[in-house]
Amino acid sequence: MLVVMSARQSGTAMAMGSLLLGTVVGCVGMPLGGADGAGPLPGLTAPVTLAEVKASWNLTADASNLYWTTDETHYGDLASVSQRGGPASVIAPATGFHTLMGSADGWIYGTDSTTTTLWRLPAAGGEKQVFVEQVGWWCEVGAVTAGAVWCGFGVGLARIDLGTRAPVRVGSSGGYNAQSLAVDRDHTYWTAGGELLAVDHRGGPTRVLLGNKGAGPTWANLVAADDRWVFAATGQSIVRIDPLTGRAATLRAGLVTALAVRHGMVFWADAVTGDLGATPEQGGPDVVVERGEAGQVRELVATDLGLFWFGQLPLYTDRGLLRGAYFTFPP
Repeated sequence: MLVVMSARQSGTAMAMGSLLLGTVVGCVGMPLGGADGAGPLPGLTAPVTLAEVKASWNLTADASNLYWTTDETHYGDLASVSQRGGPASVIAPATGFHTLMGSADGWIYGTDSTTTTLWRLPAAGGEKQVFVEQVGWWCEVGAVTAGAVWCGFGVGLARIDLGTRAPVRVGSSGGYNAQSLAVDRDHTYWTAGGELLAVDHRGGPTRVLLGNKGAGPTWANLVAADDRWVFAATGQSIVRIDPLTGRAATLRAGLVTALAVRHGMVFWADAVTGDLGATPEQGGPDVVVERGEAGQVRELVATDLGLFWFGQLPLYTDRGLLRGAYFTFPP
């Protein structure tokens, strides 16, 4: 059963229950962030609860809705709720999606854990259908842009053209599994083997933006990007990289379990405290969006409308809350 609350309800009551064309130049310096800020984050409302969910993963979004995979009634059911709140529902049972990708073309794309087929189904719900029968690789992480589906897999990156449906290998990660993927207007970024990698949307060689060797090694595992900077979460910090100059700087210290960027803010979930917080892209004090417990926040997604995440319900191992906070300025 999906237990749903309106986006207007306070979350307090429920608290119990992916470019530089070359290797990075420069070094990772001192953190640009500071101590936790006091008070709410300007431009963001207090968190609210949208739904109670069971064993859910793969949170993604399009322009208006949120989607996730759940085993509520079958293995791999696809569920959805409006970003503005309202009733949540299972829109496609038993999809078995291991990787889930929202898009702006009215479709949800996904891959399962047993085949290399790329599927899609209508965002409004319905039967899944084969989009590409044999992509050639098992998609670990992915994203959809205006012209293609990007699939990070065990040995690199693939591009599947939305028009021709032809899969082409466009990037290599040396045999390491892709862990996280982000796109901007011109490039796709992904993490694999502890490195932050990039490739031009038009193709070309794979570029190493952040390596895991040399003095002060890092291990990039998460990536987020906007049209100005690329951000990588390592075992030590969140690193901001200028894709034009390659200059890198530590935005904040600490290990995080989730990463997103929107409206000039980098959002993160602290692995130690479980806090969901934000740090300005330019650098500045951290601000806590929601206090939590260790390991509480996961599957963090930022849209033009707001910030959304899964949080674990206290005393439960298989149930959690879909939470959100809304931006109060125009997209």
